[in-house]
Amino acid sequence: MSTVIHVEPSTFEEVVKEQVWKDSMVEEYESIMKNNAWDIVPRLKGKFVATSKWLFKTKHVIDGNFEKYK
Repeated sequence: MSTVIHVEPSTFEEVVKEQVWKDSMVEEYESIMKNNAWDIVPRLKGKFVATSKWLFKTKHVIDGNFEKYK
């Protein structure tokens, strides 16, 4: 039986309480690494560094039914 979460988390502390979100994070990270989406380079002195953050969303198909955690 799978756990269904109806509320999207707004903090990391909420995310780590639910295995479905942790699994989603691992899946996303593995996809990023597989597709070579990131290049880690040394930070250049005096240059702006673009940051990122995780957004946690539930995706639904066109009829409104749950599709996946993203």
